[in-house]
Amino acid sequence: MSVLFGLQWEAFSLPELESFLLILYKEEETYLQEIKQTYVVLKVQIQHRLKQLKQDRIGAGAKLKPVDT
Repeated sequence: MSVLFGLQWEAFSLPELESFLLILYKEEETYLQEIKQTYVVLKVQIQHRLKQLKQDRIGAGAKLKPVDT
């Protein structure tokens, strides 16, 4: 008998396991969508801030300096 994560998987029927797997897939998809949405929001915020910084430098007559690495 196989015990993984404290469960005896053989005790479940195939339809029960398939339902469980479907739930996991749905949860994973929801989690991935949340991550993607967070990325989109952050990307927009960063682009907006970069635009502001460029406009501030142009307005002040300063040139963009290369970043030292």
